[in-house]
Amino acid sequence: MDKYTRYRKFVSLVVLLSFVSYLVGCTSMRYVSPNEMSDVEQKSSVWVTMTDGTQLEIKEPKVERSKLVGYVEGKGYKEIEFSEIESVGIKEPDQKKTMMLAAIAVTGAFILVWVLSSGDENSEPCST
Repeated sequence: MDKYTRYRKFVSLVVLLSFVSYLVGCTSMRYVSPNEMSDVEQKSSVWVTMTDGTQLEIKEPKVERSKLVGYVEGKGYKEIEFSEIESVGIKEPDQKKTMMLAAIAVTGAFILVWVLSSGDENSEPCST
């Protein structure tokens, strides 16, 4: 195996690993109703839209009586009454998107490996 072939395989592996790492981040936003507020305590952060249109990311959210409490970057610890909240969004893994992108990524990786390995074996590698 010559250096050029090893280089092509290395580049193919890097591209494939890039696809896989991209797929790990497939999420979608699910909005919870006031009845489902207890679901927010299981998340590391939630996105809140207030009735006045303000949007906040609350880290380490907890529900205390009729309030959502947690840390907001730049504002510190906040307590927000449920009545002031228009919607609460939770990011969750999206299995459909992940499966679709995984199929596309695997197909793309196979095509990339095929293209990179289909060069003439007897030709000189391009000098850079």
